[in-house]
Amino acid sequence: MTDFVSNIEFVPVIASFDSDGHIKPLYVRINTESLKIHSCWLKPSFQGFAEFQCKVIDNGYLKPLTLMYHKNEGVWSIPKITCT
Repeated sequence: MTDFVSNIEFVPVIASFDSDGHIKPLYVRINTESLKIHSCWLKPSFQGFAEFQCKVIDNGYLKPLTLMYHKNEGVWSIPKITCT
């Protein structure tokens, strides 16, 4: 579990949850930037997780972003970007 946690970064997300259990992320904050989620689709993923392939608006450009919702913990994460 330690390796998995070290490869992700937990982030705050504003999302919509409906009564049928559908989840739609609307905004994500990465560092100090609040990014609007333009579009996303739910990718089949492991039990207990919901993986969203999203497009966010960053300085007027659409950029890809993978968001993971950890259902049991109720938290969101993104893959940690490391430079070597």
